[in-house]
Amino acid sequence: NKIKAVLVGGDRKVSIGTNLTLDGSSSHDPDANDELDSPFIYSWACEPKDKAQIYCFSDDQGLLASSQPILTIPTAGFKPGKYKFTLRVDKEPGPRTDTDSVTIALTEAEVPNVWILPGPDRYDPSQRLKIQSRAKGKGKIDYVWAI
Repeated sequence: NKIKAVLVGGDRKVSIGTNLTLDGSSSHDPDANDELDSPFIYSWACEPKDKAQIYCFSDDQGLLASSQPILTIPTAGFKPGKYKFTLRVDKEPGPRTDTDSVTIALTEAEVPNVWILPGPDRYDPSQRLKIQSRAKGKGKIDYVWAI
């Protein structure tokens, strides 16, 4: 009978510079007998939706060759645009095959606006230094200070 490839999360937007995780671990065989069944064989593909692009990214690390159900790809090497990622699952006997695809829209990361608020003109070195800032942007903003 038919097996079912499932990519969790569906179509979505991801900022370039973050990791993209594709999760096919919910793929299943409705007729499975866990004690006797052969495991799934997973394979991955990426196709740019913009036909002017020849490939998705430079896969020097062989990430798309992974046979694991979860694939994590750093997006730093991508150009902004839409990409179709396809998971193919195969299983013996047969082989039986199914695919599932998602479209990922990779966008430039939004850089938040950050301001350091003015303080006194002079600081007393025997006192604690206090620096304040404000930031405006979408989502969570993390601060890292170095002096």
